[in-house]
Amino acid sequence: MVDRNELDELEDLISRPGWARYCAAIRDRQAQQFKDGWKRAVAEPNDVQALNFCRQLSAIDSAREQDLAWPDQRLAQLKRAAEMTKTEYSPKRVP
Repeated sequence: MVDRNELDELEDLISRPGWARYCAAIRDRQAQQFKDGWKRAVAEPNDVQALNFCRQLSAIDSAREQDLAWPDQRLAQLKRAAEMTKTEYSPKRVP
């Protein structure tokens, strides 16, 4: 069963201009942190440590994008479930 409240709340969230503004602010803030991190990695004389910095930056970037994408992904999941529920319980036509 699909939680209609969750579906409505997520639709409301992602349709708000504030959500887009929040996502942009997070990306802008982290873009600067990402740039600073790359500078640190490039300046690191130890290649292994520099590679570790790069891996950390990549993981942070991926996690951020996953977090920001979650409302859209969850909404799509709920909509698919709602469609499946409609299909499962729709009356069958008799030829």
